[in-house]
Amino acid sequence: MRTLLIALFSFCFSTALAQKADAETVRFIMSLDTLKENQQAAAIKQFIAETFPSQQGGNSPAYWLTKVRLLKAEKKKDSITYALNAVQLKDNQYELAVLHFVESLQAKNEYKSLAPHQTVKALLQQTQIAEQHHCRNVYRLYDELAKYAYLNALSFGNYTESKKYVQQYIDHHPYKQHPRVRQRYYDICCMIALSEKNINDFEKYYALAAPLAKKLNEPEALNRLHQFEAEYYKLTGKNAQSLAIMQQSFQVAKKRHNLSPQLLLNMSRTFLQNKQYDSAIYYSREAIAMNRAIGADPANSFNYYRALNEAYKKKGDYRNAYYALDTVLTLFAAREKSIQADKNNELLTQFQTEKKDLQIRTLKINNELSEKRISQQKFLIIAIVFFLGVILVLFYLFYNRRLLKAKNKQLQAENKQLLLEQQTRQLQLNPHFIYNAIANLQGLIGDQKTERANSYLVAFSQFIRKQLELNREETITLQEEIEAIEIYVKLQQMRYENRFTFHVETDLDTEAYLLPPMLIQPFVENAIEHGFKNINYQGVLTLTIEEKDNKLHLILIDNGNGKGVSNPHKKSLSKLITQERLDLLFNTQQKGNAYFEAAPLSPPETGYRVTIVIPVIPS
Repeated sequence: MRTLLIALFSFCFSTALAQKADAETVRFIMSLDTLKENQQAAAIKQFIAETFPSQQGGNSPAYWLTKVRLLKAEKKKDSITYALNAVQLKDNQYELAVLHFVESLQAKNEYKSLAPHQTVKALLQQTQIAEQHHCRNVYRLYDELAKYAYLNALSFGNYTESKKYVQQYIDHHPYKQHPRVRQRYYDICCMIALSEKNINDFEKYYALAAPLAKKLNEPEALNRLHQFEAEYYKLTGKNAQSLAIMQQSFQVAKKRHNLSPQLLLNMSRTFLQNKQYDSAIYYSREAIAMNRAIGADPANSFNYYRALNEAYKKKGDYRNAYYALDTVLTLFAAREKSIQADKNNELLTQFQTEKKDLQIRTLKINNELSEKRISQQKFLIIAIVFFLGVILVLFYLFYNRRLLKAKNKQLQAENKQLLLEQQTRQLQLNPHFIYNAIANLQGLIGDQKTERANSYLVAFSQFIRKQLELNREETITLQEEIEAIEIYVKLQQMRYENRFTFHVETDLDTEAYLLPPMLIQPFVENAIEHGFKNINYQGVLTLTIEEKDNKLHLILIDNGNGKGVSNPHKKSLSKLITQERLDLLFNTQQKGNAYFEAAPLSPPETGYRVTIVIPVIPS
């Protein structure tokens, strides 16, 4: 009895000591945010010596997580994975779990041009658990979420999520009033403001960040300040000042062996603004080479090749500009494929998990039935098993039939939608149009019409980029649709030497309405290619937009020869696909919600009229 009491007391005492060490470890690691980088290693060594005096690589998760921070401070990255693998967490060690998750995430270094879907999903799940258990270090998870949201925003332009998580990071930080923590927060806000070109926000946060950076007097913070100044001057058109500061910042980073592909890209863009195209090309190529040398995701090179394309284009080297643009489009396609692969992996993991859960549940039911067979009479057991078996089979057949029917219907709808999207994209990126555009560009270059060739190439690049951007969205604003059409019309006017004009007539707030992307463009193309064909007068193309009875009316009228397609006896593919899109998007529940009409104008007028009617989708 005495031995049992001693063992129980010893267990309780050791458990209390372990919990105390865990709490002290979490508190200490959070406090590292207030120290300079060159002070952290010494502080961590002292903490390990005081808190884990007899620890020699034991099984304490707190010890190994502290060891990870020491290895990071000493820049011994190769040993971090070993220390992370040594961490064995218990179910109730939620704050240590946050530390382990964040350190594992940073060790993988998955800060790509687009955040991996699986990683963000796991990060959100870990954040939810940390919030439920009121973890003090949940701010570390908000910090990671802000990073991934910012990476996505660089590609898609919406920084709302990034700003939200940054605010949650500072709100939950236990040392949020410390100058070093505040200075980092203001730096992040400056970076986001510059990325979204919000000069007012930048000036506000820069005024808060600059005094703290100068007070802390840390080289990296001051160098970031100079980079912010350079970007600010570039945004405000002061390119000479921007270049001078950027060169100074570059030399500091080079001296400290702290160059990065992003800094090289900033140098390239600054030289481009100053019309020093050879230097811009040099630094874009250096950024691409460094990105390849550090083994980063090739998708990160998307912006570097885009800057290289712009530099070659400005220089007038259209051959290399074309090659750079081709690489941009290739990387864009690869990135789309990567996103789809992440989604497929998630579905596969979900399927395997559900399959495993089903096997566990089935095994549990079988065990219960076995126990009943032992405890009850044979006849009763057989009857019950038979009865339950019949019910389960009937239920399974009924449920499986409904499930298969619903799934089959869903798959048919999805296949139809994918087919329509593919056909729509084929209409939007008409290969004949692209061929004619490039041929026209070659003609201008061959005739040495440099200015017109340059204008045409810029408009063509804008058109391709706009098409790729809008194809990603299910709905876009009416303003975005109009802008895309205007870019397309501009190209056609340049091609046909302004033989027609284009007007948009509307009293609506075009930012307040949504519609499926590129709904009108196929009919604009028909009007230009077929309606204005072989006419000997000035063509006029008018798009009228109005709202009636909570429906959006899009009316396209031309004064051409009255031919909506090249062959009036052949049904237009664009008409067929447009009606199928409208049916799929708006007419599944009730017919007639959306429709379109197309017919020649009544004599004596000549021309063609297309009317598209869809329900109002507020922005």
